[in-house]
Amino acid sequence: MPDQDAQPFRPQDVPERRSDPRSARDQPAIIKLLNPLETASRIPARVIETSRGGLRVSLDRALMPGTVVQIRVGEKSLLGEVRYCNSDGEKFFAGVRLQDVFETGG
Repeated sequence: MPDQDAQPFRPQDVPERRSDPRSARDQPAIIKLLNPLETASRIPARVIETSRGGLRVSLDRALMPGTVVQIRVGEKSLLGEVRYCNSDGEKFFAGVRLQDVFETGG
């Protein structure tokens, strides 16, 4: 029997475990999977959150955790590793831990 006094889960009640604050974004990006067995060459995505050490992207397909990716955002090329990928039923959301950032513009 369910607990009648149980309160609904509220994400704001969970303590923040991230060491760096996140900033909301909405920037177009192109993801390249750095895996010789992968057939997709370029995957359109949107960067929706950034922090000093990583970012969160929204895209139309799943990414395997552990995959090394190159992400092109504006004048920057980011190198990172997919840490997780979840779906809301329509879109996929992947967290990427950044390993390096390169300026590509002049």
